[in-house]
Amino acid sequence: MANEELSTIRDDLDPQAYLGWIQEWVDLGASLLGGCCGIGPEHIALMAETFLSLT
Repeated sequence: MANEELSTIRDDLDPQAYLGWIQEWVDLGASLLGGCCGIGPEHIALMAETFLSLT
C-alpha cells in the first residue's frame, strides 16, 4: 500500500534551515516557492519577509 509506512515530519527543518534550501532553489532559477508537509506558517512568513523585501 502507498501509505503503509508513513515517514515522520522532519525536526531539523526549522524556518531558518528551510530558508537555506529556498535560497538554493532561487539561485538555481526557481520562481514559485512554497512548502508541503512539515512546512508551516512560520516557514512561509520567513520566506515572504525575505523574498518580498527584494522586489
